[in-house]
Amino acid sequence: MLEKQARRRQRVFIRRLVGRILTDRPVKFTAFKETMANAWRPGKGVSMRDLGGQKFLVQFYHKYDLCRVLDDGPWSFDRNLLLPKRLGSFESSNQCTLTQATFMIQVHNIPLNLMTSYVAELIGNYVGIFVSVDENNYKGPVKVFMRVHVLVDIANPLKQMMKLRRGKEWVWIEFWYERLPTFCYICGRLGHSDRFCPGHVGERGSDLSRSYGVCLVGGGYFLKKRKVMGMKVVMGFGLCRFF
Repeated sequence: MLEKQARRRQRVFIRRLVGRILTDRPVKFTAFKETMANAWRPGKGVSMRDLGGQKFLVQFYHKYDLCRVLDDGPWSFDRNLLLPKRLGSFESSNQCTLTQATFMIQVHNIPLNLMTSYVAELIGNYVGIFVSVDENNYKGPVKVFMRVHVLVDIANPLKQMMKLRRGKEWVWIEFWYERLPTFCYICGRLGHSDRFCPGHVGERGSDLSRSYGVCLVGGGYFLKKRKVMGMKVVMGFGLCRFF
């Protein structure tokens, strides 16, 4: 009987995750809980507990629901990134370092002969830690870009480009991040906007150099035009230029 209870308890534990909302502002946990439950839509239900300090504990009641939430990231609340981590069988939520999130990254301007699983892994480990590649996106008849699933460390600036060798030539490929939440146009880090960049506190916004922009936001197949801070930005098929 005791052994059966221990196994049941262990199964419950391995369906938990701990997470953090990447913001310094207070979060209304009731609103967060309702929003994420509606977004995740777990088939067997879910319960959440506020751990304080923008941290939370989530209990799923089926492993499929937990795996789907982890695989379908990144998730955000009020445009603030969530940093989830699956807990081990007897791992404490206090022992977890929550500094990583998974992103699906579109790789644009990449030559057709470099669209391989090997190159995708090189790209993933350059951006962060390679997780997987969407082979359906580049093995079909229409090849526009690659999609690489990557684990990104929020302590580092987002990678924008990478130089690859093709024969005797070098080519620059561009990265677009799908479902990209709030990030800084100055330092390129997640978790704050350029108005609150910790490296430039007290400096006037018009005097700051912005090396990042909406070019990092993953788009679709069609040409898009946006106006950002008085500059017209043209996006589409890897094209991003400021006028």
